[in-house]
Amino acid sequence: MIGESGHSLFKAVIDSHEAVVMTTHMHPDGDALGSQLGLAAFLMQQGVAVTILNPDPVAETLAFIVEPHHQVRTFNPEIDRSRLRDASCIILLDNSAPDRLGSMEAAMVENAARVLCIDHHPSRQPPWADLILDQSSSATAAMVYELVTRQGWTPDRAAARALFVGLATDTGFFRFNSAWTRTVRWCRSGSTPGLRSAATPAGWIHRK
Repeated sequence: MIGESGHSLFKAVIDSHEAVVMTTHMHPDGDALGSQLGLAAFLMQQGVAVTILNPDPVAETLAFIVEPHHQVRTFNPEIDRSRLRDASCIILLDNSAPDRLGSMEAAMVENAARVLCIDHHPSRQPPWADLILDQSSSATAAMVYELVTRQGWTPDRAAARALFVGLATDTGFFRFNSAWTRTVRWCRSGSTPGLRSAATPAGWIHRK
């Protein structure tokens, strides 16, 4: 679980910025993109403008979780290097390693002092200013869900579907040891209707 210091840090960051840029590792997978979209939905409801800027395009198999209002861009160094430089806050999800940022590595390291990293992988002394790390979590999507619900927010169906895709794909559809009991309980619980409704078409999502 995320400790109290992590929840306090998250609240302090989201309360301090009117706009954020989000990014993740190269070739974003279901957990990376699902975490971004779930967190973006929460932030936008708080009045925070969100731009998602990734090293590589959205995979065709994951395009179904991207809503028309989402601003998901592929990094173009000629245009977007200045966008990162001008951002007051950059949120890096599902990755803490600079060398997994592909074309964005140099630009991100230049702006490390304004980066909040949220990740469940083992870290290697990452350079980012703020870290919320939880290696016990089954997926970064699970961390995002824990963070936003702690703030009193219930994901809508689209956000819940994105988070469920992150949970499902990073746990082998709950077959891996990392699919701990609490994660599965979240998807089934009546207290989390967004995730429960999103989990209904699991076979369909698996085929995607």
